[in-house]
Amino acid sequence: MEGTAAHSASLPGGGGGGEDAEEWTKDVAAYYTNYFPIATVEKFYTQIGPLNMREFAFEGTWKRFGVVSALDLIKALQTYPRPSNPESVSDRYGAYHVGPVYSESYSYLHSSVESDARPGYQRAKEFVIDIDLTDMTTQRETCGCGAAKTALCVACWIWVSWSMHVAERTLQLVLSESDVPVMWAFSGGRGMHGYVVDQYSDFTTTQRRKIVDQLGEPANMEHDKEFWRTTQNRLDEVGYPIGQDDPPPPFIFDRPVTWKMGLTRGIFSPHKSGFVTTPVTPEQVASTTIPRELIPSMRDLRINGPHGASARLLTDATHVVDNYIQRITQQQLQRQG
Repeated sequence: MEGTAAHSASLPGGGGGGEDAEEWTKDVAAYYTNYFPIATVEKFYTQIGPLNMREFAFEGTWKRFGVVSALDLIKALQTYPRPSNPESVSDRYGAYHVGPVYSESYSYLHSSVESDARPGYQRAKEFVIDIDLTDMTTQRETCGCGAAKTALCVACWIWVSWSMHVAERTLQLVLSESDVPVMWAFSGGRGMHGYVVDQYSDFTTTQRRKIVDQLGEPANMEHDKEFWRTTQNRLDEVGYPIGQDDPPPPFIFDRPVTWKMGLTRGIFSPHKSGFVTTPVTPEQVASTTIPRELIPSMRDLRINGPHGASARLLTDATHVVDNYIQRITQQQLQRQG
């Protein structure tokens, strides 16, 4: 389709992921040394338990590790395992993932002299709604990006905005809450993660699975017809009209990732696109046309430093996290009062 070619410049790449491994290594090293917002990351991931009870892992090797403090975490990130002969973007490790909070410290659970780890259990984990554009085949037929799995155009970005809205409104219905705070983070590629912290972090996998089943019910797509009309109008404005009488498509999300208490890409993690996994708000997504307007590039951070556009975007993203934590803290105080 003509529109797909016209919007090819909107792809999320261009942050350094497609060039030689030496430059990539410099980008990641500079980012973790000079720009990674460790204080914000610590604040977010200690809302439901201390860091030393968390499990972490590096993408690529998937080597699990634990930390005692934020200082340990930043040291581990700066010394992430590197492949000896990287040949592709996927070989350029550096992304970190975060697991659940366990019943004991990670070091205790893995300090047994026996070959098996000490017994423990997963106590809590942020409820994470995993939205991946690659899976939205129905939606991406509108713009023609469905056949190109790595593509992301302005129409795709509108579908991301619609999905975020549907997820938030449906969570309110499913949980019978008028306000369920969700913090969103764009992966840097084609994924969007919605984090729900607070009391829902203690849900068991069985409880999570029930919520996931309800989230995917087709009837939930019809509950906000006004926003659906807004989405139709936005698609029409960018040259991808759909029928005004057409019903909303299914809400597509990764169900296993959402209900399991497993590893999830960490906020502010490097992405193989060369960009950073960036916390964003639904309002920011709705008011922009491409993700590049919101997400920092590691290459830009290394080359242009604290005065470049990416440094400003990184600061904006830390404010998104701060505002989210303030929101859930106020909600907790209201419940206690």
